[in-house]
Amino acid sequence: MKKISKIVTPLFLLLFTTLLLVSCDKDFNELGTDFVADDHYGMLNQNFDLDINNKATGAVQTNNLPINTLGYYNDPIFGKTTSSFVTELSLGTTSLDFVNINTIEIDSVYLYVPYFSTLQSTDATTGDSQYTLNKDSILSNSSVENEYTKISLKVYRNNYDLSQVDVSEGLQTLKKHYSDELNDFTNVNQELLYSDDSFEFKRDQIKIKKNIGLSTEAVKERLAPGMFLDLTQNDPAKKAFYKQLLTTGNQYGYLENNNLFRKNLFRGLLFKAAASPSSPEAGTAAKMNFAQGKITIVYKDEKSSTDTTKERKTLLLNLSGNTVNFFDNQNSYTDNVATDELLLKGGNGSISVISLFGGNTNSTSPELNAMRSNKWLINDASITFTVKSPNTLAQVPNRIYLFDLKNKKPIVDYTYDLTTSVLTSKYNKYIHGGIRYKDGDDIKYKIRLTNHLRNLVKYADSTNVKLGLVVTEGIGNTTSMQFKNPTPNYFATGQSLKYLPTMSVANPLGVKLYGTNPSTNNTKKVKFEVWYTKPE
Repeated sequence: MKKISKIVTPLFLLLFTTLLLVSCDKDFNELGTDFVADDHYGMLNQNFDLDINNKATGAVQTNNLPINTLGYYNDPIFGKTTSSFVTELSLGTTSLDFVNINTIEIDSVYLYVPYFSTLQSTDATTGDSQYTLNKDSILSNSSVENEYTKISLKVYRNNYDLSQVDVSEGLQTLKKHYSDELNDFTNVNQELLYSDDSFEFKRDQIKIKKNIGLSTEAVKERLAPGMFLDLTQNDPAKKAFYKQLLTTGNQYGYLENNNLFRKNLFRGLLFKAAASPSSPEAGTAAKMNFAQGKITIVYKDEKSSTDTTKERKTLLLNLSGNTVNFFDNQNSYTDNVATDELLLKGGNGSISVISLFGGNTNSTSPELNAMRSNKWLINDASITFTVKSPNTLAQVPNRIYLFDLKNKKPIVDYTYDLTTSVLTSKYNKYIHGGIRYKDGDDIKYKIRLTNHLRNLVKYADSTNVKLGLVVTEGIGNTTSMQFKNPTPNYFATGQSLKYLPTMSVANPLGVKLYGTNPSTNNTKKVKFEVWYTKPE
């Protein structure tokens, strides 16, 4: 009966903690040591050493990421990173029927891409709304809250075909594109459509106005904060460019479907970022909602074959289809033993590789064999990481992610954890953890791997796999991207290391964590802690 009670008590505590957290509406970014209850009520515990290496990713695959980054940012720890982006276009307006294509007039052409923002309030009288940009979606070197340092932005007509298939994989998948291929795209006869060396990300509501009199304007449409670019800037030559697009598209039927449109008329756009000449050492990068972006071509056409009066019409082009993100890091990363610090950097950066119990095979590990022979009941196992730099929440990734590096999949604790957050899906599976929290003056991450360790103890023939540790943009996506240059024979089985979690590629942030160096303060060095009970 004593043995049963020792098992039931931890289970009850786990369920109680789950219910408590599900009902909690506090901002997880501000939670302290009470984030997950760590009272172990008299259980035994032991700490174990870890073998950890930093592994540079090099260039990584960036086809069709779920979230893309654009901009230029000088990270205080990791240096300067420039992010550019290319996307296909899709017809948003179908069944176009020009009355008289020869007399149409281009009124305006504007591009809109929403930012990730939150509505704060709306004035009942004016209809004006106030927004804030989501903190985890924008990185800026500005010292002023809600103001962002300018960058240089150029938008090109992309002529590179993103629909090519991969010949090496039997024409079944798209050709892979990597984070270092920007020059391959800029060298394919790009046409400059827009240029601004002082582009600024703003949190202001966008108001599109219309004339209702000789000197009076009214608000026709309101949009949430986003990139809003006038692609003609009232330039006759630019208007002529878009008129020619419509004329050619109508003449040859290129506006009938996306295949004809992309192949023959307009493949897409390339957004190229750089440092602004006015602030070469500072900038801003934002995670952009490109999938909701659009180009609106406003033109005037005759009303009918018998009425030559001009009326306003629109053609919508959606920023949808295949995409590629490009990253250019000022700093390069190298492989090394992470005794002093763990280096985690998203995009094409760095990951850490963790080996439990010296990386020994399960059946030969002295520690695991001792747990079996002493009949340990594993109640809780976790690895805690302390941030070395930077030391403010705004500069630290929301979450890190531990996964089976060899088999490119989550560990079993991820699968077993069904907890969900009332705040955002980014904080689901919070008992498994990896979410940043404050512990006094320190910022920490804790990842539970209780069930992973239980399996190692219970099944001596199971594999003690290498574990990868990365920053992540979201916990729900467990797909993978490929390294451009895999490491051959990385695993004992002869397999190459060639996969990286997609959401690590999508997150541009980085963080330095304290390593395993014995000289490191015991409150800050990596801690692999196991709580257990033994039969009496």
